[in-house]
Parts: sequence; C-alpha cells; structure tokens
Amino acid sequence: MPGKRRAYAWLLALAALAGLGASASAQAKPDQPDEAERAFRVAFGPEVSPTQCTALLEQLAKEHADSKWADDALWVLGEAARQQGLPQRVIYYWQFLMARRPDVDLEEFTRGLDIYRASGLPQVEQYLQATGLGYVIEEGTAKREGVVFINARRFNAVPMTVWEGLARSYEAFGKPALALKAYRRALSLAPAAGPWGKTYQERANRLETALKGRAGGQQPAAEAAAAKPQASAVSPAGPSPAPEARREDAAAPEAGLSARRVQSSVPGAVLIRRAAP
Repeated sequence: MPGKRRAYAWLLALAALAGLGASASAQAKPDQPDEAERAFRVAFGPEVSPTQCTALLEQLAKEHADSKWADDALWVLGEAARQQGLPQRVIYYWQFLMARRPDVDLEEFTRGLDIYRASGLPQVEQYLQATGLGYVIEEGTAKREGVVFINARRFNAVPMTVWEGLARSYEAFGKPALALKAYRRALSLAPAAGPWGKTYQERANRLETALKGRAGGQQPAAEAAAAKPQASAVSPAGPSPAPEARREDAAAPEAGLSARRVQSSVPGAVLIRRAAP
C-alpha cells in the first residue's frame, strides 16, 4: 500500500510538472517586432510615397525617441538629405542623432536598404574587415593554461562616418568653424591605422589655416552660399538608377563616404528601396 501511495504521488508530481511546462510554453511567444520597429518597416512599404516615408520616419523619431529604430530613422533621413545635396537637412538630422546617441549603430533591416548600400558605409566596413581593422582590442587580455584570451569588440564605423558627413555639410553650408569641430570628432573616432585619420587631419588643418587667415584679416576663400532649408524626401521604391545618374561625391576615395545621386520616379527623391534578398 505505501508503495502504491508513493507511485501515485510521483504520478501527481509528473502531471504537475507537465502542466507547468505546457503553461510556460503557452506563455512563451516568439520574438515580435516592437511598435517602433513596425513603424520603421511600414515606412518602407511598397506603396509608401517619398513624402510619406519622410513623415513616418520623423514621427517615429519623435514618438519613440528612446528606441534604436529612432536612431536608424534619423540616420536614413540624414543620409537621404546628404545624397540629395541638402547640407542644412543633414545637419538638422545628424547633429540631433549624435547628440542623443554618439555610439549609434544600424539594424540589419536598415543595412538591407539601398540607401545604406549607396552611402559608402559598406565599403568602409569591407575595408576594415579586409585590413584587420574590423575589431578593436580592449583591456582585459588574460592568459590561462598557456592560452591567451583577448577581449575585442567590433569597430563601429557609423559614428565616424556620420561626423564626416556633418563636417562636409557644415563646410558646404558655410560654417567652417563647426566643420573643423566635426572633423576633429571624426578624427577622434578613426582607427589608429587606415587612411581616415590622415584624411581628417589634413582637412582639419586646411580649415584651421583658413580660419586663422580670416582672423588675421585675410580674404577667406569663397564659401558655399547658405541655401534656404529644403524638404528632403526618401523613396522606398523606384527604378534602379542609370549609370550616368550616379555621382561619386567624396574628395578622396579613402575618406570613407561616397555619395550617390540617384534618380527615381519622384523628382528630387532618393532611392531607398530594400535590397533584394
């Protein structure tokens, strides 16, 4: 009889455990996109116009300011303006982006957009990987049983290239002092090796010399006229750009950013179609 009671108790315990497991399985849900991610993806829907896409991304950045998708929205808006040659809009979006998220990185979905592929950032990251600069060694190297463990993190090129874009935009907008500060920020983020440090330093030196000449009463070089604010629009869809419509905008290929002006069905719009799988 005691043996039967023990067996019955075991059966009850197993049933309880099985029920608990079923309950936990029922409660466990697969990862679902949050509201900010859904809003970002909706902005690049096939039937969304460039103006609507811009408005949706701006709304996302305001309503979900603490979300990583707000960072991506600001990056896309700034990059679209940069590719359209609208420095004032680049400054508007990217200065805010770097003030709120200085270590900004991009989500995989954003990296699948045509605007990312046309930004020059993929080429920077490919160069970093090919030259062994894709990872940064950090403190904390340990040695155990003859094996050396090295702490390393992936080098994030997004902040460096954003500051470069800001520097170019400030310079085009006729603000050399702010451009100098932005180049110095880009320089502080550039990897020790590679061409970026030299390029940014040369540009900073040029601006510093021009500013000193202005302070000394010399006639400064002609600066770009400050254009009135213009609305930029991002296009989630459109025809592929013709080869003659592309324009490399970087002063030096090694600088890291190369802007491409592309054509779409909407005048003045930038093609930001999601890349085909």
